[in-house]
Amino acid sequence: MVTDDPVEAVKAAIPTVNSGRYLVVALEGANYVPGSKPKVHVTDIGANAEAERLAKEVGGTFHVFKATFEASREKPVIPPVKTTKL
Repeated sequence: MVTDDPVEAVKAAIPTVNSGRYLVVALEGANYVPGSKPKVHVTDIGANAEAERLAKEVGGTFHVFKATFEASREKPVIPPVKTTKL
């Protein structure tokens, strides 16, 4: 974007930090494989940096996923089953 306003030019040059929940996931063949203990990143910049680091150190292809929806409820408490000795 070309602009005569120097403030707008600086704003356009600075990347926007998007926040949320981001996961870095490996692509193996046609399947996505998350790590055994995937870290949840709170910014896209942090997740992108982690994906680039993993690609350099481990090799392979890594994608950054953003959580766009969350549904939750309390887990039901199931009482233990009582057994009797025979």
